[in-house]
Amino acid sequence: MKISQQENIVKLPGDKSIPTVRLIADVSAVVLKQKLTLEYGLWLRLRAVNYQGSGFIDTERAIERLQLHFGYSRSSAGYQIKKAKGKFLQVKFSPRLQRSTIEIWGLRVVCEYLGITHLTDRHFRDIPATEFTRDRTLSQIYASTTAPDGIQSNPMSRETITERTGLHKVQQRRYEKREHIKRTSDYVFYQDNSPLGQGKYKPLKQEIFTKKKGSRSINKRSPNIYHSKQKPSSKGMLPKVNAKIKRSSKTEEAPTLIKRYFPTLKKLHKALIRRPESEKGGFYLIPNSKRLIRGRLEWCFIDICS
Repeated sequence: MKISQQENIVKLPGDKSIPTVRLIADVSAVVLKQKLTLEYGLWLRLRAVNYQGSGFIDTERAIERLQLHFGYSRSSAGYQIKKAKGKFLQVKFSPRLQRSTIEIWGLRVVCEYLGITHLTDRHFRDIPATEFTRDRTLSQIYASTTAPDGIQSNPMSRETITERTGLHKVQQRRYEKREHIKRTSDYVFYQDNSPLGQGKYKPLKQEIFTKKKGSRSINKRSPNIYHSKQKPSSKGMLPKVNAKIKRSSKTEEAPTLIKRYFPTLKKLHKALIRRPESEKGGFYLIPNSKRLIRGRLEWCFIDICS
């Protein structure tokens, strides 16, 4: 008679069957860049198994739940708790009770530790513990930095993603394939205002050189849009944390990434007027009725300086 492996698992009192791990987009991007994914993954798992949401959990209890839900060994759980100490959590020992308790840091404290002064994305990536396995930790953290499905988003180049997350292009492609991240292609156009052009939109050309065909002109492509499964934040949760971070932050730094893509021509004009003279170019989304292929994302480029 075969014995099921599940019969050997001892369920702890009050434990849920499958806890849910919640990843935050801006925190995930900074963690990838600072190479703190091991500690961040443990922090996410401890928050998932802290069912009461108190932020405190007995160390032995935490290790047992990590073993039960995430396949940790006792030694690896103890090692990662020790490594995350002072970064995402604190371990307090009680001489009277002769036991230690883990204090799981809140989102605001973690943001302050990582140097995050502003939360730009107010979406979560909620996944069950069965999908947040240790071999998929990096790919799931990367997937949480992309735009949610079903909302309008701007194109983002590989170089921009590398600047934000620190991941090389090859790593980005590998994680996107593993987590089934959707890529939407974009195309660049310009408006021909000459008498013969009659204000129509035409593909913008780009000169390239290859050893086989030499110099030739091709249609210019814009960076892709990347989407994965996300959920909107709890009502007021991320905005409240964001407001607290702003109040506690001493420096008011401007965003390093300049927005170049806008949904309408009117919004692009307003942004270009506020920019310095060196940044007078941008893209706006061509109305669907005027696109070369309806339903395809086509952007019109405008450069005031030219």
